[in-house]
Amino acid sequence: MDLSKAIDEEIRQYQLISKSRSLKNLNFKNTSKISKSVDEKQFKDLLQKKHQVLQKLYKLLNNSITDGISDNLNVDSSVITNRYLAEKYIMEHIYNDNEKQKKIRDLIEKHQTYQTSMKLKHQQSPTPTLDMEIWRNLEKFENETISYFKEIRLPFFSIDSNYQYPTLKQDKQWLIQKLNELFINP
Repeated sequence: MDLSKAIDEEIRQYQLISKSRSLKNLNFKNTSKISKSVDEKQFKDLLQKKHQVLQKLYKLLNNSITDGISDNLNVDSSVITNRYLAEKYIMEHIYNDNEKQKKIRDLIEKHQTYQTSMKLKHQQSPTPTLDMEIWRNLEKFENETISYFKEIRLPFFSIDSNYQYPTLKQDKQWLIQKLNELFINP
């Protein structure tokens, strides 16, 4: 994170929402001074907390509108073909289940850790044998993840063959990103 850019963004947000603008030092001409004197760790911690609170607020507001869908989503995940219902299903059937949450988190982190370590290893000494090993292991991780997603009836991964559609792959990728946002980087 570029500290100056982050400070500029916070100043911009302050100027947009503050009616009194009583904090006179919060202006763009002071960005450099603020960047040099602010406790960077404390700034980043508070900024992260702000983003977490805002995400919770946005989710609360978003989930307050049901668009005619009952609050209790009793839909078979094998027929879900849109992201709104998929997210709602996850929030009702997966999000509050600590065991499933932990397993999803473990799978995603295991995959990410392996990718990172193999990227470094590949940069240090790339060989065709290493490439094959990486692909075999990534395929193994992917199969393990997909198998678990099917087991817990995750939308898009447990879809009935009669309901498959052209953009299913993109929706699966979106869902993995959503799980990452919910369980890895909230």
